[in-house]
Formats: sequence, C-alpha cells, structure tokens
Amino acid sequence: RKDLIAFVVSTEPDLNSHQQHVCYIWEGVTSTIFLIEYITRLMVVTEARKYLEKGPIVGRLSYAVTGPALIDFLATFPFFIEL
Repeated sequence: RKDLIAFVVSTEPDLNSHQQHVCYIWEGVTSTIFLIEYITRLMVVTEARKYLEKGPIVGRLSYAVTGPALIDFLATFPFFIEL
C-alpha cells in the first residue's frame, strides 16, 4: 500500500527534485524486496507436491504462469525495465 502511495505522489508535477528522488529510491527499495520474494518463491515452489511431481524446471515454469505469479511479475518488473 505504501508503494502505491509513493507511486501516486511521484506523479505529482509540483514535486521538487529531492522529493522525486526520494520517491524513486522508495520505489527501488520496495521493488527489490518484491523481486527477492518472487525469486525465493520460484526457488521453493517445488516443495509443494503439485509442482514437485512436474520436476524442478517444469514445476517452476508451471507456477510462473499461474495468475498470482504473473500478477506479481507484472507488478514487480517494470521498475527494473526502466533502469
């Protein structure tokens, strides 16, 4: 929720450069935390029987194309693409 607030505030045209920088840093920190969490989930998802039975690669890919994983991917990676 705080990330969303920071994003909305960062679109305000009247922000000075320091305030824009603070918003950018905040977005970077939260995006990095979400990226670490996403990668960690991909690493451990094969602990679940549903994905373990498919093997380490196919199991992770099967998880990666689920709705929640795709939403997390789409929410996390735009920050890194704009770098």
